Amino acid sequence: MTVYAILGSSRIRLGTATGISTTTMTIPQSLIGGGGRDLQFVADPIGGRRASVSERIFVRPGQTVKLTILR
Repeated sequence: MTVYAILGSSRIRLGTATGISTTTMTIPQSLIGGGGRDLQFVADPIGGRRASVSERIFVRPGQTVKLTILR
């Protein structure tokens, strides 16, 4: 899956996550700002049709966000 962060109408690529594994990605500071920001995340299957979209999540600098992608 290609993982994106959604900020407003922009989709920013964070990286690629493979199946049955743990992948660590860094959210760029420019997306979070100094005090934090509401973001949504999209997991878009490579060669697939239907992307999964998270709820809005308030992300602060230095915070860890864990997304679990279920099939």
